[in-house]
Amino acid sequence: MKKVISIVLSLLMLCAVVSCGDEQPHVSTGGSAQTTGSATGTVETTEEVPYLPDSYPELEGMEFNILTRDAGDVYWEVYDLTAEELKEEPINDAVFERNAYLEAKYGFKIKETATTNSYSDTITAIENVNKSGTETYHAVAINAMYTAGSLATSNNLIDLKTVSTLDLEQSFWNQRFIDNMTVGGKLFTLTGDLTVTYHDVAWIQLFNKELLEDKGIDTAIGNPYTLVNEGKWTLDVMHRMGAMAAEDLNGDGFRTETDRFGYVFAGFNNYALYYAGGNAVIGKDENDLPVLTVYSTRAVETVEKIKEMLKDTNVNRMDNSEPNKAIFNNGRALFMNAQMIGVRVDQRGVEFDFGILPTPKIDESQEEYSNVVSMSATVYAIPTSCQHVEETGFVLNALAYQSQFTLLPAYFDTTFEIITRDPESEETLRNILDASYFDLSFMYDTGWLYPLMNDMADMDLSSKYDSMKNTSQAVIDGIIEGLNKTE
Repeated sequence: MKKVISIVLSLLMLCAVVSCGDEQPHVSTGGSAQTTGSATGTVETTEEVPYLPDSYPELEGMEFNILTRDAGDVYWEVYDLTAEELKEEPINDAVFERNAYLEAKYGFKIKETATTNSYSDTITAIENVNKSGTETYHAVAINAMYTAGSLATSNNLIDLKTVSTLDLEQSFWNQRFIDNMTVGGKLFTLTGDLTVTYHDVAWIQLFNKELLEDKGIDTAIGNPYTLVNEGKWTLDVMHRMGAMAAEDLNGDGFRTETDRFGYVFAGFNNYALYYAGGNAVIGKDENDLPVLTVYSTRAVETVEKIKEMLKDTNVNRMDNSEPNKAIFNNGRALFMNAQMIGVRVDQRGVEFDFGILPTPKIDESQEEYSNVVSMSATVYAIPTSCQHVEETGFVLNALAYQSQFTLLPAYFDTTFEIITRDPESEETLRNILDASYFDLSFMYDTGWLYPLMNDMADMDLSSKYDSMKNTSQAVIDGIIEGLNKTE
């Protein structure tokens, strides 16, 4: 059976659910049709997916209070947990529909309490609640960078692998994140389809499709999407393409922001290239425990390759973000590194066609592309003061499941209102997000983040490692000790 129900009838639908029970499309163990959403404001029921149970009596009448980060700007805020009303805005309305459906089905309410984006404020707020023993927050959506790690090692977060209502093997939970963040068999933070803010901070490469074609670069070197699919999209290839596009437009012999460049990027984003080489600051051993992996033959090769590229200032421009955005948006750069949230905010109104690529490999010998996610990603956790752990796990699981059919399609549709939508770019973007990488060092400060961000152009990795290895190892030892003390 297939029904199409317009978004303007959503409120009427919900009223009908409360009074009649089975009038809304829903998923149940009885095999009824699944709700799907889109940015066009319609809800379709097209697939039999018996996953969510018909009822969960323990949830009836409960209010779930989730602490979120209020970053004070559009780049870092949590905007996909609650929505007060329908606004004809795809993501807002998808969140509203998701929550309204689940709240009506199970009888609970979601409450969002925002705190600042400050690490210390968030840590203090959660620690104080846990010390009081009061169930103030059922879950927290927090900044992964240092906040989550500090809370995990100080016994302030629950091991999510002990929560039976979290179905962690399902695809709506980010499996690569789970693999990376599980330490000694314990997992304290989680992300997946319930939040697109994790996708927002994935590092990508934008490219100007029109400039690529006008300069005959695709003919001379190859179509970027084809190169990606063949495993041949490398830093050298990107540099060769960029060299064909770069030009001293005013002929003054200098390269300034009025000229055209092959690649523009902010210096503090160089760490994305380090991770693109398949490197990691913290890896794990055979016992699933963290080990320092920042220094290796491969890492040295990666750093040297990046340094070589940075030296060619006729092709590449390293500057802060704002000038680079203007250069790319005005059509004077072939490539620019960016985050997904930047695309949705900063590239609106760009008048030429542009596409999305993964950050290039260092060389073709590398098996996979590795797109790192910013250290400021939002992750979910359950504080130790939560007294309804299984119920909270169920709610988070249901939100993640239902987001597959509401929030995620709206996110992609909204993104492709800005980016040229074609089968290649859509498939590439999905592959990038599926393969996104998050390093344990983003949660636990080993001291390496800022050198990789700011010092890459002049870094001697061997001497840097020698000067930092003891301090970094002490951090790792502290991680293991702290997690061993968790309940």
